[in-house]
Amino acid sequence: MPWLPGETLFSICARHHRVWGTTTSSQSARVLFGDSQRAGTYHDLPGGLGELEVRAGGIWGTFREIAVTKTLLSFYRPFLSVERIEKAIALMKGPSVAHLKYQLGLLTSGLRANHPLKACSMCMCEDRAKYGWTYWHLEHQFPGVLYCELHGKPLTTSQVKANGVGRFLWFLPSDAQLEDASSEPTGAKHFSTLVTELQSRAWQDGELDPARLKVVFRARLSQLGAVRSANGRLLLAESASSLLAYAHLLRQTSDVFAWTPRTLTGAVAQVHDLVGAGRQSSHPLRWLLGISWLFRDFVDFLSLWESIEGRSEMPSDELSLPDLESVEPDDGGAAVMLPENVRKAAQACQAAISLNPQRGPKRSELVSGKQSSAITRLASGESLGAVSEGVGVSVADLRALLRSNVGLHDAWKAAGFSRVLAEHRETWLKRNQASDRAATRASYQWLYKHDAEWLGQQPRRSSVDWQARDQLLAGKIDAYIGGLTSVDRERLRLWSICQRIPELRMRMAAIDRLPMTAERLMPYRRARAKR
Repeated sequence: MPWLPGETLFSICARHHRVWGTTTSSQSARVLFGDSQRAGTYHDLPGGLGELEVRAGGIWGTFREIAVTKTLLSFYRPFLSVERIEKAIALMKGPSVAHLKYQLGLLTSGLRANHPLKACSMCMCEDRAKYGWTYWHLEHQFPGVLYCELHGKPLTTSQVKANGVGRFLWFLPSDAQLEDASSEPTGAKHFSTLVTELQSRAWQDGELDPARLKVVFRARLSQLGAVRSANGRLLLAESASSLLAYAHLLRQTSDVFAWTPRTLTGAVAQVHDLVGAGRQSSHPLRWLLGISWLFRDFVDFLSLWESIEGRSEMPSDELSLPDLESVEPDDGGAAVMLPENVRKAAQACQAAISLNPQRGPKRSELVSGKQSSAITRLASGESLGAVSEGVGVSVADLRALLRSNVGLHDAWKAAGFSRVLAEHRETWLKRNQASDRAATRASYQWLYKHDAEWLGQQPRRSSVDWQARDQLLAGKIDAYIGGLTSVDRERLRLWSICQRIPELRMRMAAIDRLPMTAERLMPYRRARAKR
């Protein structure tokens, strides 16, 4: 059978399995991929393409053509170097793709490496009428795509292969195994459209070079008035606040964007990665977040992209926090106003960091009264800033005092270390009640470096509310089973429950901590043990 328009490799293999009528999926996989049958059944980044080319007689194309045009490797190629793409194709040609997602950087990106199958209900109806089949469209499978661009309808997600259930099966989209979208992700429509339009262009391997993308982002921020005209430095805080507001909008529409920054600090780090001179390797979705955040559409991005040739050196960003309300747009954009909680966070940061610090008093001799008080406070480990403010002398005078008094500097450092140690220990011991997770994380890092022995002696504490989790899972199981007929309940199996409730599979290892859930699953676990 020939390819259908925009069809994936997994889809055409599933159609052949349906036509052949083989008893099991493994039989069809063996015919198509030989000894690479397991790797060949992967729906996103399959292996065994070299063997497939030989067995198909080349009528589907070469293994390279299949890899870069009929699998999700086509989504990643523009953002990866030619060397990494060649290594990926070599792995997909062979019998195993065990480390492919690691080599592509998906497992270390901080984002999930799974690619759930998606379909459009209207496309399914039209395909069935026109071709006699429903099939998987490649453009629907791209990460971040939530809408069918042809019909403007939200895509539905398949529960099969989503969490390991049925991962070696061949199947085509059907209403039975597709989960309806709970709500239309309208806030993410711009993101989805941009991904589809960007992927529709014939990019070469590595053409969306990260270094050039950073220059484009910086140029766009300059157009938006987020770069100081005097010294060309980025107003990082305003940019981060705008990105935080956009990420907040995306997360409200879909769990797909759970990885986007949730705090002003996280947004600052994200903006720095997008425009700074640091890391070059990142998940394509992070670059796409930058494009969709800064540009109205793909044409807008492409225009600026093509106008910038080559790379340029970029100065380090100045981490300033001026008065944050919104980033003023150019004449065609729209201002991104900050949510109330983001605005308050920005104001808190602004209050904590002085933007125009006043110079301390000029260098002068310490009078005896002030000197005695300063020495006492320094010996107790107080910071130079606190002593300077409390005693009324400059920091420069205090540094001179530390150098001129034998043993004072060592005593100040030791006392300061003890004070900081006590603070971090206290923060770590109260971590379950702490609302500032960033402070808890910082305390752990500091203790791991300076007080690892004490840290290792502390009992592990879990921040998970197991009782609430147990009630939630038990409720979902009751709701699912309660909606089945008596006949369906008799045929119900544990794997089908895990398929309908994806998070349940991840909790099976800790089922002893979920008594209500375990009680409801007991009949189906016993049935599995008998078999």
